[in-house]
Amino acid sequence: YLPADAPADANADAAAGSQLFVFSARSGDRLRAVVQQTLQRLGRGEPVALADLAHTLQIGREAMDERLALVAATRAELCDGLQAWLDGRVHADLPLCRGTAEADRPSDAAAEALVAARDLTGLARHWVAGGGVPWAQLHASHAVRRIVWATYPFAPTVFLIDYEQGAPAGPDLAT
Repeated sequence: YLPADAPADANADAAAGSQLFVFSARSGDRLRAVVQQTLQRLGRGEPVALADLAHTLQIGREAMDERLALVAATRAELCDGLQAWLDGRVHADLPLCRGTAEADRPSDAAAEALVAARDLTGLARHWVAGGGVPWAQLHASHAVRRIVWATYPFAPTVFLIDYEQGAPAGPDLAT
């Protein structure tokens, strides 16, 4: 990962070009929370190389069933696309795919062809449908690093204990 004291290269985003940003969660509401968390962090203006962020989201997270993928070249495009999705709007200029990973997942051989052609929109569709992607091959032409990024926003859960019922039954230790 990229230590916090290592600055992001401001020129790296322009040189790296468009990136595929992937987000996943166990449920639709958690996917919204993941996107909101990302927007909050990007909105604070922290320096982050977009290629490093895309790489971290691709390899540093478990791919869960509810998925969102977006192709963007700048921080502004990424933020605009994510906000449009949260608002239920279509962003005509940005490829954005949303779906649930299918039980009958697409062939990983198809992903290799999409990577070779650097077809990020095709890769987004493939990944959202549940297909695997050889992420390392996608970034073979330029150096990327894992960075420290937000963790999964688990749903808050409340567990109630009924103290009037007494302690739960357990083994009889008196005998």
